[in-house]
Amino acid sequence: WLIMRGVTNCPKRPFWLVFMKKIDRQSRTFFIQLWMTVALFLCVIVAFAFYLRAGDRLEQAYQERIAALTLANELRQSSDDLTRMVRTYVVTLNTVYKQRMQEIMDIRDGKRNRPLEYGTIYWDLVLEDDKRPAASGDKIPLLELLRRTGVTDAEFAKLYESKQNSDRLTKTEFLAMQLAEASPLAADPSHAQAIQMLHDHAYHQAKAEIMRPLRDFETMLELRTKGKINQLEEQQSYVRWLLLLTGMFLVASIWNASRSLRVILGSSPGEVNERIELLGRGDFSAPIVAGQHGENSVMGKLLEAQRRLQLLDTRRSKSEMKLRVSRQRFVDIANVSGDWIWETDTSFCFVYASEGAQSQFGYLAQELLGKTLFDLIPPEKAEKSARALGFMLTRKSAFRDFEMTLLDRQGRAREILCSGNVVVDDAGQFSGYRGVIRDISDDRRVAAAAFESGEGMVITDRDGNILRANQAFLENSGYSLEELPQRRLGLSDR
Repeated sequence: WLIMRGVTNCPKRPFWLVFMKKIDRQSRTFFIQLWMTVALFLCVIVAFAFYLRAGDRLEQAYQERIAALTLANELRQSSDDLTRMVRTYVVTLNTVYKQRMQEIMDIRDGKRNRPLEYGTIYWDLVLEDDKRPAASGDKIPLLELLRRTGVTDAEFAKLYESKQNSDRLTKTEFLAMQLAEASPLAADPSHAQAIQMLHDHAYHQAKAEIMRPLRDFETMLELRTKGKINQLEEQQSYVRWLLLLTGMFLVASIWNASRSLRVILGSSPGEVNERIELLGRGDFSAPIVAGQHGENSVMGKLLEAQRRLQLLDTRRSKSEMKLRVSRQRFVDIANVSGDWIWETDTSFCFVYASEGAQSQFGYLAQELLGKTLFDLIPPEKAEKSARALGFMLTRKSAFRDFEMTLLDRQGRAREILCSGNVVVDDAGQFSGYRGVIRDISDDRRVAAAAFESGEGMVITDRDGNILRANQAFLENSGYSLEELPQRRLGLSDR
C-alpha cells in the first residue's frame, strides 16, 4: 500500500525512495543495515570464490612444478638405467640386458608403450623373471610430456640438450657392446677395453654432460616456479585478508541488523511470534508489562492491540452475560406466564415455542418446528382465517389481538388471541415474527354462560353501539331485538 501510494503521488521518483520516506527512522535504519548485510554477504561470496581460485592456481603451479621435476628426474633415471644395463651386458653378455637397454631408449623416444607410473622405481624391480611392476600405457615421447608441463623454451632447451647428450653417449655404449661381443672371454684385451670404455674418465665426463643441463633446468625451474608460487601465495594472502575483513564486517552488520530488528520488534522474534500465536488463538490473558517494550515497536503495537482486544473481549463477555440473563429471564417469564410465546423465520415457520404450547395446546416444541400457524387452523375456517392472517403477515407489520381458531394436539378447536411483532436482523432485514398466543376458549365459555343467565347483559362495540343483548335485558328494557342495533348504551328513553 505504501509503495502504491508513493508511486501514485510521485510517479517520477523511484519507488524505493518513496518507500524509505514513508517508514520511520528505526525501520529505515534496519533496511539500510539489511541491504548492507546482503551486499557484504555477496562480497564474502565473491572473496571466497577468489580465494578458492587463488588456491586452485597455486595448487596448479605446485603440480606443474612437481610434474616437470618428476619427468626431468625420469630423464636422468633413464640415463642411469642405460648405464647399468650396458655395463651389466658387457660383463655378462646376457642379451636380456641388451634388450632392456633398447626398450628404455624406445620408451623414452615414444616408440614403445610407456608403463604407468614410470616416474617411480621401475627397472630396479624388473629381475630375471622379467615381471613388470606396472601395466603399459600409451606411446608418447618423454620430451613431449615435458613440453606439456608448461616449461619455457629455455627450460625445454636444457632438457633437449640433456637428451641429445644421452643419445650421443649411447653410441659409445653400443661400441663397447660390440667389442665385448667380439671378445666374449673376460681375459681378452678387447673385452677388458670394452669394460674400460664404460668406466673411464671420458665416460664419466659424458655422463656429467648429461646431468649438467638437467641441473640447469632444475635451477631455472626453481627460480621461475618459486617466483610464480610466491606471487600466487601473496595474492592468496591478500584475498584471505579480504575474506577475513569482509567476514568481520558481515558479522558486525548482522549484529547491528539484529539489534535494529529487535528495536523494531521490541522483543526477540520468538516472543513476538508467541504473542501473535496467542492473539491468533484468542488468548488475551498473557501479562502485559507496561514500559518494557517500545511504544512504536511491533511488540508495543501487539500489546496495544491486546489491551484493546481484552477490553472488547470483556465487553463482549458482559454483553453475552446480559444476553444470557435476558434470554433466561424471557424463557422463565414465558414458561411461567402460561401463554404460548412463539417465533418464526422469514417463511413463517416456527423456530421457537415456549412451554405454553404444551401446557395450553399439548404440542411439544419439537413438533412445531418447521410448521406454521396456517397448519393449525381448522379446515372449515382455514380459508377465511388464513386469508386474514396471511394478509397481516405478508405486510410484515406488527398486529395485536387477532382472533382466530386453532386446533390443539387432540384436534379440538381453541379460540385464541394472536399478537406478533416483526423481527429484523443486524442489517435491518426482515427475519421473521415473534409473538404470543393466548387461549381465550375458557373466557368465551364463561362469558356465554353469564350471557344466558337472568341478569341483563349487552355486548357493544368501542363506541357503545349495542351489538347483542340477552333475553333478560330485552325484558327489562322493553326493547325488541330489532331495535337494539339502532341504539347506543346510555340513558333509557323509557
